[in-house]
Amino acid sequence: MPPPKHSYTKYITVLNEKANKFNYFALCCYCKAKITNTKRLVISHLKSCNKFEEQYSENERNRILFPERYEEIQEKDQTEGESSFSHEQNFSFPSSSLSHHSSFSSSSLSHRSSFSASSLSQHSHEFEISTEEESANKKRKTKITYYMPWPTPLSKQEYTQWEDLVLNSTIDNGWSFRWVENQSSQKMINFANPGLKLPSLKVLAGLILNTNSEHIKKSLIDTAQKDELGVTLCFDGWKNVKKQ
Repeated sequence: MPPPKHSYTKYITVLNEKANKFNYFALCCYCKAKITNTKRLVISHLKSCNKFEEQYSENERNRILFPERYEEIQEKDQTEGESSFSHEQNFSFPSSSLSHHSSFSSSSLSHRSSFSASSLSQHSHEFEISTEEESANKKRKTKITYYMPWPTPLSKQEYTQWEDLVLNSTIDNGWSFRWVENQSSQKMINFANPGLKLPSLKVLAGLILNTNSEHIKKSLIDTAQKDELGVTLCFDGWKNVKKQ
């Protein structure tokens, strides 16, 4: 059964891959981001899509993303413009006062232009407030209904830092080095980031531990050598029953 269409389908490419039991995945036609094909999520993505913003003007984006609010403002502007023009036509002027008529018409036209500009500015302000309120409401109401882990590969430097963090966590929590080979531990890391791999028991207790130990020893020696007051060493001796 093909995926159901909605009014924003023309801005995405629907895939045959299912995101969950009811919805399919889709690709944004502009930035190629992978999203779940629901009207709400497509609109939410287009609001933050930089490529979409580059393709359309601000007026066009408002018409696409907020159609009901956009039509309401357009109808209100049109109604106010016709009302102002009709009011102007109802005035009658004597033929002897043509110059006065011309002066008054210019003044009325200027006043109407000023009114339209102020009205547009007011509606624009109302539109911005409405957009901010809708965005705030969506942030409060949005819930994660489907989580899709995305693999994030690490650089060589970042992977070394990752191995150090694994070692530090192992020592701080008093875990056995064997925890990295536990399947539940590997599933947990894979769920958070499929691009991360836990080091093996042999590597963690061998190469990683030895490397960090050498760094600590070197750091202690450097600190002792740079100490201006010197270092005091204390030894505790003991003898056994044989006085050895």
